[in-house]
Amino acid sequence: MKKILYIALLSSLTYTGCSSDFLDLKPASYSEENLFSDIALSEGFINSLYSAMPMDVGNYPLNLNAASDEAKTTNPVATANTIIRGDYSPSSNIMNRWQGGYKAIRSANLFLDNSHKLPAGTERDRLTGEAHFMRAYYYHILLKHYGGKGLGLPLILKPQQITDEIYIDRSSYEETLAAIVKDLDQAIALLPIPAKTVSGRASKGAAMALKVRVLLYAASPMNNPTDDKSKWQATADAAKDLITKNYYSLHDDYSRLFLEKNKEMIFYKSFTLGAAEASLLDYNIQPTTTGGRGCSAPTQEAVDAYEVVNEAGGIKTAVSFDWSNPAHAAAPYAHRDPRFYASVLYDGATWSDGKGGSRQLDLKDGGLDRTMTPENATKTGYYLRKYMNFDFFPQFRIDGMVLSMQPYAEIRYGEVLLNYAEALLKLGQEDEARTYVNMIRGRKGVEMPAIPVGQLTWDRYVNERRVELAFEQHRFWDAKRWNIAENVFRSVKGISIKEVNGSKTYTPVLIENRTYTTKMDIFPIPQTELDQYRAVIPGFKQNPGWE
Repeated sequence: MKKILYIALLSSLTYTGCSSDFLDLKPASYSEENLFSDIALSEGFINSLYSAMPMDVGNYPLNLNAASDEAKTTNPVATANTIIRGDYSPSSNIMNRWQGGYKAIRSANLFLDNSHKLPAGTERDRLTGEAHFMRAYYYHILLKHYGGKGLGLPLILKPQQITDEIYIDRSSYEETLAAIVKDLDQAIALLPIPAKTVSGRASKGAAMALKVRVLLYAASPMNNPTDDKSKWQATADAAKDLITKNYYSLHDDYSRLFLEKNKEMIFYKSFTLGAAEASLLDYNIQPTTTGGRGCSAPTQEAVDAYEVVNEAGGIKTAVSFDWSNPAHAAAPYAHRDPRFYASVLYDGATWSDGKGGSRQLDLKDGGLDRTMTPENATKTGYYLRKYMNFDFFPQFRIDGMVLSMQPYAEIRYGEVLLNYAEALLKLGQEDEARTYVNMIRGRKGVEMPAIPVGQLTWDRYVNERRVELAFEQHRFWDAKRWNIAENVFRSVKGISIKEVNGSKTYTPVLIENRTYTTKMDIFPIPQTELDQYRAVIPGFKQNPGWE
């Protein structure tokens, strides 16, 4: 009985403060003895780590797109609006990942301290590997939000007893990074290859891919101000190690990449009826005329990033879109990178009418798609197509179900290839970097002209990453780690389209001025957490600028 109470008490003491119980431990059913001697019960324990993954797919979703220069949310109470106004403080509890992250980490610690009690074999190895992966994943999330510029996190890597002091000081960024990488290396050693992994669970490939990402962030200017080349080399080595395994490949249809499980998805969250967190992407983001709420409307800056393709004599070339080019300005949606048409709904684009048919969107000034239900209609003149299910609202009208069932990709192979190219470019290996960027551009169904020898500049790489990973919530973090957020997050534009006698003119217009200062590179530690830490450690550091 003491062991049963130990687990229940540990849960209540260390996991308080969250809106829902992370571990629904029932002392009548679970004891330390049977929990860590029964594979099925342990599987359920690990499942809780997956179910609590923070995915921004609920009400007013994809906030980090609208908090960057990629999108504008239509909802005045969305978190993105608080961020872009700079209207938050440690007391605001904005984007609070602290409580949930440490709650999950403490659960992983409990499992890892007891996993040796499980029957030896591949299932124990797999579950132990998943626990290492998930602990690394949650520390990665916490480090993105609350660490950087030399500052790390409190490293809690062992279960805390009732009598333990649960508050410890922050480690350095490098120490936190080392702990994450160590967990991922252990996960890589224990997890099965992707072909032998249950859908949606961590695999050897997922651990390798997450390692590439965390090393990339560590090598970036925000966390590597001296441009230590060894950090870029570590990133390149980790990426090459995964790429040469041939576990993954680029999906053949970019427009369907985000609608179905496929060979490019490395780590993703699946959604089922009755799940703890539901995806409301279609219901909240599709055009209002279709039935949606229009959240996360692409900005003109995001649209302008897509290149224009010219063809002469059977040879294709690509150039940057340029409003000062009369041909571009007269037909801004013609001959664009195919990823544009797969990602953005624009004036004249064909989309679902919400009833089983299709229609062309009318996004000119005063057009139906900009005036119907104006509180939700796009403020930029665009709607998001990436992630969207053409058949969602016709089906909704049949069964009334508002949930989107498409998986949400947390890591995909296209990102790994770009991470590798970035590291190579920073190491001065432009030729090799260009090979992988052109692999992305040349994927089936996109087939953009290859970047010629010597022309993969840093700015062109940044734009390629922006296009390939558009609206996948990378831009928000990329701009921060490159130290450019203060410059590029200051304002966003949309499009004004006027029609006279059947002829349309297109004019970019300012939609919104925004606030951004360097202190916003890192979120503040929530004040309630800070107060508790400082009661024990008076010198516990808040992030710079947030005192």
